[in-house]
Amino acid sequence: MDVSIREVGPRDGLQNEAPVPTDAKIALLDALSGTGVRRIEAVSFVHPKAIPQMADADEVWRRAVKAPGVRYSALVPNSRGATRALEAGFTEIEVVVSASDTHNQRNVNRSTAESLDDIAALIGQVHGADRADALAKARAAVAGFEIVGPKCNLPFFAELLDNAEFVSGDYDTGIVGRMRS
Repeated sequence: MDVSIREVGPRDGLQNEAPVPTDAKIALLDALSGTGVRRIEAVSFVHPKAIPQMADADEVWRRAVKAPGVRYSALVPNSRGATRALEAGFTEIEVVVSASDTHNQRNVNRSTAESLDDIAALIGQVHGADRADALAKARAAVAGFEIVGPKCNLPFFAELLDNAEFVSGDYDTGIVGRMRS
């Protein structure tokens, strides 16, 4: 069994505090890079009005020292954030979606279905020609999870990953509605 630990303090910890100076964020990220941890969620590419603590994400990432052997990722709430992260040089992004429409609306100001549509587009944006491989990895990830609770979108994720439109990449934002009808 492999266990992977991802440090999220530079992103999750700092976005919940009063704004921290850019130099301090870079110092934290550089220090964590030297601890031996192999995965770090460095920043979040969100609108600065939504989370002002991450308004300097581009600069933090540009100035941070990237340690060999450390995998860095950025959290993105939507395709605009993903574009910014990719343009900044990230090769790994984390996407945001909640099983609860209420939580998703409060967290990223849109429904779960809208987030899923955006994630579908991100697979093509990020993986391009490797879409089939990305879909296979996503299917394996969904198949390996069991969620117990009052509501779970796992069956929907599995259905989406097998949907012919989604698999081909030939879809529009109405895909979720067509799947549910």
